[in-house]
Amino acid sequence: MEKSLRTILTGGCKVLSILGLLLIIGLSFNISLLAGIGGSGGEIFYEDGYTIHLFTSNGTFEPPPGIAEVEVLVVAGGGGGGGGIEGAGGGGGAGGLIHEEIFDINGPVDVIVGSGGSGGAPGERGEDGDNSSFDNLEAIGGGGGGSTLTNEVRGGDGGSGGGGGSDRATGGKTEPGTGTAEQGHDGGEGFRAGQSINRAGGGGGGAADPGQDAQNSNAGDGGAGLAITGFSDFGDGGYFAGGGGGGGETAGSGGDGGGGDGRADFCGDGSDAAMETGGGGGGAFCLGAIDEGFGGGDGGSGVVIVRYKTTPALTVEGDVCLELGAEGSAVDSSSKISWIGGVNNKITVEIEDGQVPDNLELTVDAARGNKVILTALAQDFITDISDERVIDHSLIYKLSIIGNAVPEAGETFLTVKFTIIEE
Repeated sequence: MEKSLRTILTGGCKVLSILGLLLIIGLSFNISLLAGIGGSGGEIFYEDGYTIHLFTSNGTFEPPPGIAEVEVLVVAGGGGGGGGIEGAGGGGGAGGLIHEEIFDINGPVDVIVGSGGSGGAPGERGEDGDNSSFDNLEAIGGGGGGSTLTNEVRGGDGGSGGGGGSDRATGGKTEPGTGTAEQGHDGGEGFRAGQSINRAGGGGGGAADPGQDAQNSNAGDGGAGLAITGFSDFGDGGYFAGGGGGGGETAGSGGDGGGGDGRADFCGDGSDAAMETGGGGGGAFCLGAIDEGFGGGDGGSGVVIVRYKTTPALTVEGDVCLELGAEGSAVDSSSKISWIGGVNNKITVEIEDGQVPDNLELTVDAARGNKVILTALAQDFITDISDERVIDHSLIYKLSIIGNAVPEAGETFLTVKFTIIEE
């Protein structure tokens, strides 16, 4: 199916006088022109008929002309895991996650991408992650994991809550942080039982599930993140915002979505969460009396992803002027073509208005295209333009004498049409 057409006229060439053999071919362009070219912001990908803008730092999303609805994923930075001195740190809570399949836009949008919280120093709660936002969508940073000092044991609140830590006190369970409604879940409870080895951190909450509670010496796993359909090349295999695992003699695992693992078996730091996932950091663990203690893992940075259907579009610009002298040929490469493809499309080219004089041949060529002898019939010019964007690709026009008769001097003006065809 041909797209709708819009005509662009070039300036062509102007001649004040004709001396001897001089044939002038001036071209205008009639091209298909639709929304699609012109979007900017972040790193841009083309996949399965979609344009994807990946933001891993602050920026501005500029929609292309004609795009008024986009799909948006906003993930805040994950919380850092709790640090440990003679005890276990809780896993950091995942950054809050907001996924809007249809979000209306009417112009440029400011994008903020939150950093992950630092892992807690020995005996301190992990830092909360920073918020991420797209327009009025604001995802809350994940809560830091609880640690091993009495006033730092509780997990922090956030997009998802941090897991509770564990010190040497008696009393069983320690309180986790709470998550934000519709963005994440609560962390898991820590566990402590005095002088025994039964000290373990709770898992940080994730976007899909709460963090697991610790039990005796077994730390809680981080809550699972969410899998976002169509985003499998990003995050943790398409999962985002997994909670960090708690530290303990048997450590908790980080949740799918970039959560860091807790430290297991004797003393050590928690594992960092994966970057650009919003995952929570893993909790530290130390059973022995080691003065310096150990730190929790850092939370993963957030991410903002914008996606919309790739609408095929085509532009051609630049004057074309072919002055055929006695040498018998003329070349003009001043014209440029730009396009963005949809799925399994191609570009055709033809003369729409006018005709090439007898005994002359007019061709158009390009590195990405087939050499085409321009006639009144549309011909396959550039094929396989699906899921790609090409800017300012040179077109090379050549005018040549092919017959025995020498053409008369004069001026000829043609309209050349480029069209995107959906296969």
